[in-house]
Amino acid sequence: MSNNCDPHHLVAIMRYVYENAQDSFPRRNDFQDQTLEHGITDDQSTNIRTLPILDALASLSIYQEQHQVVAIAIQVDAQNHKIRLSIAQNDGVPDQVEIHLSNIWQKLQILSEMYAAEQPESNPYMERSPKKIPKGVALPLRVELFRDICMFTLEKLITRGDRWKPGLCRFMQQLMRYRKGRSLQGFEQDLFHAAIGLLELLKSLRQLYTDPQKHFTDDEWIEIYHESMWASKCAKRVLEYDNRNGCEKIAKRLAGMSLLPVIGGCIFSPMS
Repeated sequence: MSNNCDPHHLVAIMRYVYENAQDSFPRRNDFQDQTLEHGITDDQSTNIRTLPILDALASLSIYQEQHQVVAIAIQVDAQNHKIRLSIAQNDGVPDQVEIHLSNIWQKLQILSEMYAAEQPESNPYMERSPKKIPKGVALPLRVELFRDICMFTLEKLITRGDRWKPGLCRFMQQLMRYRKGRSLQGFEQDLFHAAIGLLELLKSLRQLYTDPQKHFTDDEWIEIYHESMWASKCAKRVLEYDNRNGCEKIAKRLAGMSLLPVIGGCIFSPMS
């Protein structure tokens, strides 16, 4: 592995990219049609698939309410079967970030081994690994990972949720008013479930944020995990709908609608 590249240079690049984006959410360009240089392998698709993983790990390292930028680079030593993750932060990397990422990485390794044990004998020439984890496999470990991530990033999750909640609630209010009580179908139903799931997650996490003595039981964490995963799947379908233009198109249809209070109240009240 080469030690010549200073990973802190990545922070300068990310600061430029995120200059007007303060929520620390990854906004990497789409590299599908580009040729990447200095990838971890000679396979273009593998290099591209690595990028969102690094983005995710960097995002999972954000725990401060604001002014925290993290960059992660990866080096692979295929001959010695080693991987090195280099972490950089705009004001130095705290010990808790290294400990957190080490914990996440170790549990992902265990999860990978448990997952591999459930798969048929692998083909060494298979270009892509299976996409889905079999239902029910390693559920306690997955919930534990989910809990660890939520607790480490709690302050940032609450801050981010409070920032986006009013706009999401207003958007859903407009959608319900637009449909005039008719049942939502397809894309709009997925949007409804995603919004409900996100709001319920924010509500649950706020209990932990406002009361440091509050603790969820294992069963409660399992329920929160399942609800969040369902909301995530719905959100994924929403964002991919109509060639990723679904939300923009429905927003244009709803633009200009009145936001007078709904008689009898509304589940999407921004003040709830």
